[in-house]
Amino acid sequence: MWKKTILFSFSIIVFSILIGCKDTSSVDNQKAIEDNDLLMEEQKEQIGKLKKQNEDLLNELDAQKIDLNYAKEQITYYEQFAEDALLFLRESELLELAKKQWTYSLTVNNQRIPKNGYVEIQDNIMEISLVQKQAPYNPLPFDIYIQGPISGKYEEHIQQLTPPPTETYWTDGTLTTGSHYKYEKIERASTISFFITEELKERLGLDTTLIEIVNK
Repeated sequence: MWKKTILFSFSIIVFSILIGCKDTSSVDNQKAIEDNDLLMEEQKEQIGKLKKQNEDLLNELDAQKIDLNYAKEQITYYEQFAEDALLFLRESELLELAKKQWTYSLTVNNQRIPKNGYVEIQDNIMEISLVQKQAPYNPLPFDIYIQGPISGKYEEHIQQLTPPPTETYWTDGTLTTGSHYKYEKIERASTISFFITEELKERLGLDTTLIEIVNK
């Protein structure tokens, strides 16, 4: 009799454990479903944001294409206008325009030399630079355009550098070239001088052909 009682009790315990496992499994499954639904909602929201960003970018690209086409039309118009206007200019006026296509700058340590040609520095290292620049667009006939630069080699318009520089070098780009004269170990109260040609003086808008640089 007691054996039957023990067996019955054991069966009840096992049955209760199985029911408990089933309930726990059901709860876990429900949580997993809820988590998955939440994840799907977040993904849908993120996809919606990405679609909106993509539409905004496409609209912006279309607007930029319109602006670019408009700019191209403007450039074409002004180029044609410039070419037509040149037909009404005298040769002397064309030559003046050609000169404006070529500009020159004379600097000491990257600072332009003033009209009086006198420069003071406070450094034992100095660099003199003469730079020639061409305009990026030329509307002039080629035979007129090539008369625009300064005569001969532009670096030859700097003369009698006293004392001679420590180093001389050149830079060469598509539209910009330069000749550079470097001095090192310049003593205090010393003077470096040189001359420029009348032609370069006029191009630079200076009042003198004598350039003096004093290290204070």
